[in-house]
Amino acid sequence: MPIFEYTCLECKHDFDVLIKVHDKDKVKCPSCNSESVKQQFSIFSSVGEKTKANNMNNMPCAGCNAAGPR
Repeated sequence: MPIFEYTCLECKHDFDVLIKVHDKDKVKCPSCNSESVKQQFSIFSSVGEKTKANNMNNMPCAGCNAAGPR
């Protein structure tokens, strides 16, 4: 099952839900129980098994361009 990200339009609470795709329109805010929620655009990233972890250590940090641990 995929994880969907939502924002409640009533209380502005951001939350994630692990739910079946066909149930994604039945989500309620866990904070205020409102059905007035908006699905957010999500970005998923993963490293494939063929990528070596050592290659990741020498990559610069996206936020500050500092080199990773050596």
